[in-house]
Amino acid sequence: AGRNPQCRLVLPAGEGQSKAGSIEVCFVLQQQDARMSPGSAFPFRDRLLELFLSISRLDAPGQRLVAFDKKRLVKGGVSLLSKRREVLLRASLPSPGAFAVVPSTWEVELGAERAPFLLSV
Repeated sequence: AGRNPQCRLVLPAGEGQSKAGSIEVCFVLQQQDARMSPGSAFPFRDRLLELFLSISRLDAPGQRLVAFDKKRLVKGGVSLLSKRREVLLRASLPSPGAFAVVPSTWEVELGAERAPFLLSV
């Protein structure tokens, strides 16, 4: 069975920060530009996959999510499922803290060759 990739994000305490705070972070998940391949007309719905992002809280910086757990989702840490070239998710994350950012599609077993993506933070 395939698994979604995970990007770990570790936010250290700010310099001189005496108590926990939060940091606003913006994530963008992009899929390949359909205009670069001939064969379909705008808006390229036949070439776009449904994308979404989720952010889960981790217990330690080295941890990896073994399975999806909705109890670990950060408040406001799930984008809408969208059949567009890119999905944007802006979240306020507690600092210090460790998080798993999980880019996903609604499709199963795509593989990297079938669906190249770019995740920007």
